[in-house]
Amino acid sequence: MIIIRMMGGIGNQMFQYALYSELKYLGRDVKMDDLHGFKEDEQRDPVLTESFGIQYERATEEEIRDITDAHMSFLTRVRRKLFGRHSLEIVEPDGVFRPEILKVDHAYLTGYWQSEKYFPDAQVRQLLRDTYALQPEKLIHSEEGWALLQQIEESESVSVHVRRGDYLWPGVVENFGGICTEEYYQKAMERILQDKPEASFFIFTNDKEWCREHMKGERVFTVDSTKDEKDADLLDMLLMSRCSHHIIANSSYSWWAAWLNDTPDKIVVAPAKWLNNKDMSDVYTERMIRI
Repeated sequence: MIIIRMMGGIGNQMFQYALYSELKYLGRDVKMDDLHGFKEDEQRDPVLTESFGIQYERATEEEIRDITDAHMSFLTRVRRKLFGRHSLEIVEPDGVFRPEILKVDHAYLTGYWQSEKYFPDAQVRQLLRDTYALQPEKLIHSEEGWALLQQIEESESVSVHVRRGDYLWPGVVENFGGICTEEYYQKAMERILQDKPEASFFIFTNDKEWCREHMKGERVFTVDSTKDEKDADLLDMLLMSRCSHHIIANSSYSWWAAWLNDTPDKIVVAPAKWLNNKDMSDVYTERMIRI
C-alpha cells in the first residue's frame, strides 16, 4: 500500500491528488491521509472534496500506524528502542523529480510533489483537467463577475498572480520572499508585450492596495469583483485559467491556474527561482519562460 500525506493549501493538495491519480492509473493500492497533515496547520484544511467534488480512498489510523511503524504498544516501543524504527515514510527533500516515487509499492509519502513529471500519462492529465474544471455558473453570482469573465475571454488577457500577505510572514518570507518582486512583474509584462502588444493584464492578488499603487497602466486591472464571493479563491482560479496567457508567482495556486489553460499558443512566464532554500527545478514545465 502507498499512503500520500495531504497537506498545504489548495494548490499543494491538487499536486498530491495528481500523484495519487497517477499511482492509481499505474495499478497501485494508494490511499490519502487527509488528517495528520493539518493537525498543526490552523490555516488550512483538506478542500478537494468541497472544491471539486473529488472522492478518494482514505487511509485508516491503523494503516498509517502500520506503514510508519507508529504503534504505541509496549512490545512495539521496546522493539523500536532496541532495533530502531522501521518506517516506510519517504520525505521529499526538494522539488527535484524522483522517478522512483512512481515505482514504489509500499510507502508513506510526505511532500508536495510539485512537478508535472509525477503525472506524465496523457489519460491522467486529461482526468485532472476534467476533475479540476471549474464551472462559471456555480461560482459567479453577480453581473459584475459575468462581465469580468466576458472581458477576459474576449481580450488578449493575461492573468498576473501577485501573492503577498502570508508570503511576508516571519517563517515564510525567508523561503518565498524577494523572488516575485515589482521588477519581476515589470519584466514579465514587457516580455508578454513583445509577442502580444494588445495584451491586457488582470491582476489577482491578496494585496489589492499594494498592486493598485505599484502596478499601473492603461490595460492593467486589479481584480476586485471576486472578494465578497463565497468561493473567492476558486473563482479567482477559474478566471485566471480562462485568461489567454499567464504571469505566475512562485505559488502552486497560479501554477495550476496556468496549467488548466491548455491552449497551444499560451505564454506562461514564471520566476527564475521558485524558493530561496530548495532546488525546485522540476516545478517548471517546458512551456514556461523563466525571468
